[in-house]
Amino acid sequence: MILNMKGEIGNMSIINGMAVLVVRMTFVVLSYVIFKSMDWRKWFSNRNYHMAAYACLLISVAIGHLVGSFAIEMIELLQRILMSLFLP
Repeated sequence: MILNMKGEIGNMSIINGMAVLVVRMTFVVLSYVIFKSMDWRKWFSNRNYHMAAYACLLISVAIGHLVGSFAIEMIELLQRILMSLFLP
């Protein structure tokens, strides 16, 4: 975290935090759209079919967060590689 003389958080860390949030939410929404199109009747009985929406949401958040974290790690790794190549 970058602090200036007044103890405020620097603009770069705010932008970085917002970028992480946008990337993770994008992957969560994308995974929800994908899992929503699945036929959940194969996985749940007629008696428990109302739980399918909760399962879809929970799985979407889990997979979206995991894939988003992987994408963020790859972006940060690429940034470090490029900085080490171009900055002495």
